[in-house]
Amino acid sequence: MADKQQAVPKFPEENVWSELVKGLKLNVNQADELEHAIKYALRDLKRRADKYPDRAGRRALVARLKRFQTALQALIDDVRDEPARLKEILPRESHFAMGLWLADEAMRREKLAFDDRTDRNEQRKDRGLDDGLKMLTDALTEIKAPIDKWTADDKPDPGGVEPNLVRETLITYLADKADAIIGRRATATAKGPFENLCTVVLDACLVRPDGLKDAIEHTLRKRKADLRSRGIIEL
Repeated sequence: MADKQQAVPKFPEENVWSELVKGLKLNVNQADELEHAIKYALRDLKRRADKYPDRAGRRALVARLKRFQTALQALIDDVRDEPARLKEILPRESHFAMGLWLADEAMRREKLAFDDRTDRNEQRKDRGLDDGLKMLTDALTEIKAPIDKWTADDKPDPGGVEPNLVRETLITYLADKADAIIGRRATATAKGPFENLCTVVLDACLVRPDGLKDAIEHTLRKRKADLRSRGIIEL
């Protein structure tokens, strides 16, 4: 998965697809279910590849996000450091702008209402003069909080070979449709029907099959845990 071309395989060519269906002895409905499973898996992989084209691309995006996080924190610190002095030097028009953009949300949270007897934009400007910096700090802090959580949870990129998301994604989608394709749920049984299905499909999609047995076991464990977290128990 060093680049986008390796990350997103193509659906099997028509002659390969015909041989695959014939070799697995699938009827029309089973072949349709398999086709849908593969195409949905490839679409999912395409979306991931578009978001993070490769490891270098992801590093660049994460670095940009962290620069944005640092800039937000610096601005928050500047606003909080001697706010009275900053309030004095900041142009009135900047206070007005903060009021126009932020007063509605601040008043909604404080369960306050505008006075209908005067122009609302003037009330927003007045609020900006009084509390503009606080409203700005609150807004920036709320914007930054989920970024802080994401960067804290994000695991450092160790380098080397990436996890084989192509193989894992295909196995997951095949497992979701296993009942409809091979007439039984997916299991990690060595040389069983599901492993045979995965072997044939990965070969047709030109995905490396090495370590497939371990990949199936790992993927099915992850899938089972995910289903349980959503309250779904397979029978």
